Amino acid sequence: MLSPFITSLIIGFGGGLGAATRFFIYFLLDRGRLWPQWKILLCINLLGSLAIGYLSGFMLKMHGTYSQLIADVMLTGFLGGFTTFSAFMIESTEGLLNKRARGVAFFIGVSIIGGMALAWLGQRLSS
Repeated sequence: MLSPFITSLIIGFGGGLGAATRFFIYFLLDRGRLWPQWKILLCINLLGSLAIGYLSGFMLKMHGTYSQLIADVMLTGFLGGFTTFSAFMIESTEGLLNKRARGVAFFIGVSIIGGMALAWLGQRLSS
């Protein structure tokens, strides 16, 4: 059994990999300025919601035959770093400051409803 400190470091490493993956996707899609940043963020968060739903459903189906550390690293670490609430808030706030309330409402609505729907779908797909 690992100490809580070592476990936290390992989960933090997973979070760093998730954040680096998010940055790489931003870099690929934002290079040509073809997609606005809010669309990239929306796709990342929706993809992350699907992955979180799938992995959590898969792990529930396994009934504890997986390592709790692997679950923590993948769900809390990697996917927690991959998806991002802080960038979600920044994009929403910037949209409001730039008087794009309808666009912000769409972004928030699709993020929340779409994220929940994809997490649910991910759990169903893992069954």
